[in-house]
Amino acid sequence: MKRFSLITIAALMFGSLAGPSFNAQEATLEIDLDARKASVVNLEAHINSRRDRMQETADDIIVLDQRVEGGVSELVELLTRVADSPDSKTSIANTKGEMIEGLKRMIDFYRTKRAGVREQVRTGKTDVPLETLENDMTAFDKRIETRVEQIVDLSASFTQHEDFEKYVKTGEVNTWGGWGSWGGWGVNEEVNDEWRQNRRDVSKTGQNNDEVSAALAKSIDDLDQRQKFLEEKLRTGNISETEKQLYQSDIKRIDYIVMARTEQLNKLQVVEIPETEKVGRREAYDLGKLLEDAKDDLRSDFFMIFQKYEELNKLRAQVAQLSENLEARKTWLIDYEAGGGQ
Repeated sequence: MKRFSLITIAALMFGSLAGPSFNAQEATLEIDLDARKASVVNLEAHINSRRDRMQETADDIIVLDQRVEGGVSELVELLTRVADSPDSKTSIANTKGEMIEGLKRMIDFYRTKRAGVREQVRTGKTDVPLETLENDMTAFDKRIETRVEQIVDLSASFTQHEDFEKYVKTGEVNTWGGWGSWGGWGVNEEVNDEWRQNRRDVSKTGQNNDEVSAALAKSIDDLDQRQKFLEEKLRTGNISETEKQLYQSDIKRIDYIVMARTEQLNKLQVVEIPETEKVGRREAYDLGKLLEDAKDDLRSDFFMIFQKYEELNKLRAQVAQLSENLEARKTWLIDYEAGGGQ
């Protein structure tokens, strides 16, 4: 049986008014077939155009990501090499604390985005290929782990307790004729600035390390609970194959992260004197301004990454839909020609 378009059927029904019905049928069918072939070519061109745009967007993300990673790494490395002096008081420690808070916010943002991608994988409610989304989750995981490592490195660079003499001699003085019953030569002493500074440093170090250590310990506990939940879900068996594979992957990931968090926690609990250079008030001020300006630049690039990422996902879905449409059109033509035009 021939596959007629609506135009062809109309021509057959009203052939006596428009001319010989046979000629109208052949002409209309030929035009319809040519149009279908042309639509395949046009759709392929459309898909190629979208793929080019998709690649350009992905390249933009790569450039932005590299810029953010390079900028953050440079700041972290710079801050881990310096420490406060009696002249700078707690300026460097405060700057390190601000950097750590910024890294925490980046982690929270990565986790939120990752959770959204994971839900798409779990439910399958997406036109983006699952393999692509799984690769995205892996990329988010790497960035999260990098940020955690940087937080630990910064925390470990805070000044530790050192044994400084509390008092230092400032010179001898003549005490003859003083109020005491004994006269003679005495020694003037003042509180050692290094001792006083170390007390300031240790206070900041303890506060920061307590907070970071508590966060790492809580992370381990949360991950353990999550793993138990996933293992229970796998035992029930009332899940899809996609969910099963996702949960198994999650459990392996949790095993890895728990090991990493444990090592990071141990690193902070082992007291080591960091190799840092004490800086003065002016240099500490300059570093603070550097961080302030850098944060503005990094924040702009960071959020632009996710704007581009949303655009990329829309393009991915569009290409997937168009590609499915293209395959359907090609299949129709193959079936039609295999049937001898029947």
